[in-house]
Amino acid sequence: MMYTAHKSIFCRFLYNNPEELETKQNLHKVTGKVSEKNNYTKTMIGDHKLKPESLMMSYGYDPKLWEDSVKPSVFFTSTFTFNSAEDGEEFFYVMSGRKEASKGDKGGLIYSRFNHPNAEIIEDRMSLLEESEDAAVLSSGMGAISSVLFGFLRPDDVILHNYPLNRSAETGYKIAQWLSQNPYKKAKIYHHDFIEDNKYQEVYKRQCSGAGSTFSFFLNIPKEQSFKLINSLSLFKSAVSLGGTESLVCHPASTTHSGIEKDLREIVGVNDGLIRLSIGLEHPEDLIADLDNAFKITFGKKLTKA
Repeated sequence: MMYTAHKSIFCRFLYNNPEELETKQNLHKVTGKVSEKNNYTKTMIGDHKLKPESLMMSYGYDPKLWEDSVKPSVFFTSTFTFNSAEDGEEFFYVMSGRKEASKGDKGGLIYSRFNHPNAEIIEDRMSLLEESEDAAVLSSGMGAISSVLFGFLRPDDVILHNYPLNRSAETGYKIAQWLSQNPYKKAKIYHHDFIEDNKYQEVYKRQCSGAGSTFSFFLNIPKEQSFKLINSLSLFKSAVSLGGTESLVCHPASTTHSGIEKDLREIVGVNDGLIRLSIGLEHPEDLIADLDNAFKITFGKKLTKA
């Protein structure tokens, strides 16, 4: 049975701490919260031990979190949004082991390389089937893509692939232009077309036909203001990915690069005022309006012209 779009490798591992295992089994694996009615992890009815055939139908799945669907939904996504920038920071710290999760919490969903609702259900059921203390499912996106191609393609077949990068790149340029001229806070733009370095531009124009749809910008502000700006956005989703059809925003210093020592991050410019955008297929005027509103909420009055 296929649960995800990823090729998965199953392996078993043991917990050294029985209390840790018991806590993990009692946690809700999709949201990280303890369920009020924990029927989805039952292995016994009274004194009767349930057989694997029965457990494979329901174990590890709580319909209340899936619109009461009898079967789990299939999540065709690699990326999950954060309710706030603060949540994103917290999830990365828990996921990386740099911080203990609070009791009744195991962190949230980030990216399928780390965790995924369908993969977590497989982990629960495989550990039961194999009678192991726990299980891990490791995802490989390229493995899944290659498997599909090898299954359908024959010698001399040609792959024609059209990705809406031009639209995103054009929108990205317009957004970078607005950011460079925004009336609220001076910003340094790390979009290829806006980097003021002759040697850089010479290499860029020689090697590239366009700037792509992902870039960062820097504001001389503390982390708290960066978070406020991100939390004030509506169309931009707070999530960590280089992007797709939806526009995303992230704070690299507290998420993707949070495992790097702060001194080193500062040297390479991944600091508290750096914000990354991945531009999707939304209309540029709508995205600019979203940014304008977030800047207004965060910084208030417009800059006065000299």
